[in-house]
Amino acid sequence: MLDERILGQIELDTRIDLRDAVGRVTAPTLVVASADDQIILPHHQRELAAVIDQAEYLEVPGGHGLRFEDPARFCPIITEYVDKRQAQGRA
Repeated sequence: MLDERILGQIELDTRIDLRDAVGRVTAPTLVVASADDQIILPHHQRELAAVIDQAEYLEVPGGHGLRFEDPARFCPIITEYVDKRQAQGRA
């Protein structure tokens, strides 16, 4: 019943391991976790934020596809984070 592209993504997700790469992230990072995500649970998102140097973590209500499910909530979060980072760079 799933689209072939979705099945391909699921298969890739089962075999890819990005743990080593995540530790090399040096860019300012905001990890936005959806409290009701049943695919990537919030505790996994907290673990991700913990291994990225100086990452910020924010948990909000919503499911796995927050940026599509609730763009009115998601977009201001990202805009505020980028604006804050840009202002810090100018200070």
